[in-house]
Amino acid sequence: MKQTKKNIFAIAGVISMVLGITVTIPSLGQGNYILATLSGIFIIVGLLLIAIAFGD
Repeated sequence: MKQTKKNIFAIAGVISMVLGITVTIPSLGQGNYILATLSGIFIIVGLLLIAIAFGD
């Protein structure tokens, strides 16, 4: 995989994780579990993108 594509995957993964964590914590505090679940999925997708970027 080209270095540019790796960098794009890594940046997308970090952004996804930051957004997921930023939304998860207040959602759990307010009891909005559906939103917390969706933002948890964002965190997992972010981890997968980072793994793809560094694993290839």
